[in-house]
Amino acid sequence: MRRWREIRTLAAERFPFAYPDGPHNAESLMVHPTTGVVYIISKTTTGKSRVYKFPEPLKANTKVTLIQVAELNLPSGNSGTATGADIHPCAPRFLLRTYSRVYEFRAAAGESFEQAFTKAPIRVTAPSEPQGEAITYAIDGSGYYTVSEGTRQPLYRIPAN
Repeated sequence: MRRWREIRTLAAERFPFAYPDGPHNAESLMVHPTTGVVYIISKTTTGKSRVYKFPEPLKANTKVTLIQVAELNLPSGNSGTATGADIHPCAPRFLLRTYSRVYEFRAAAGESFEQAFTKAPIRVTAPSEPQGEAITYAIDGSGYYTVSEGTRQPLYRIPAN
């Protein structure tokens, strides 16, 4: 097995922002695969996570105020604490990870992606992990991957239903 040891320096752009309603804790960042719109989902224990998006077009080094687009209703406690999210590569839906559960929000056929924020969450398969933190769809939408925080945690692949 070949291991890459090459170190490269890449240029990074900075996109400073503020929330319209004061500071929030957030761990969930999503980028729409077609439009490039960037979304952030706040992390709370009340089950009421707010969804914000960056105004378009993105402007590097220019502080902007995010736009609140929705409030998600999840169970309170750890089952409703948003720790990761991802937008489906081919459909108007997204996954939301909490410490112990995974939810999918699905817009109906013909609806826009942002309509998914208004839908009731559907609980989908989540592996038993100590502290679920990350989630992403497979590039072809055939399932999703999760991983827990901590050392030596396995990566799980869950096929689509």
